[in-house]
Amino acid sequence: MSQSPRVTGIGGVFVKARDGASLGEWYRSHLGIDVQEGGWAVFRWREHQDPAHAGTTVLSMRAAELPDYRVADLDAVLAALRREGVTGDEGVEETAGSARAGPRPALS
Repeated sequence: MSQSPRVTGIGGVFVKARDGASLGEWYRSHLGIDVQEGGWAVFRWREHQDPAHAGTTVLSMRAAELPDYRVADLDAVLAALRREGVTGDEGVEETAGSARAGPRPALS
């Protein structure tokens, strides 16, 4: 395994919810989180060691419980995981801005 950290933070938290709209309203009413229609909220932040580097963490109410991790170099992490025998979905999702989402590993 590489000496440099692969995961640098949490990019998103996906909360499993039977009724995402009601849960989003509860988060809005009781926690003051600005949950948008569609059941998501964005937390904006800056790196402690590099305040010029801004980022976001997403909160989403869905039917899945999978966190998204932030990494410094997605391609390098995916290559290292493949070398270590980790298998899973091979796709990388390109999203707005510079965000990219890597595949989910096959855990069995």
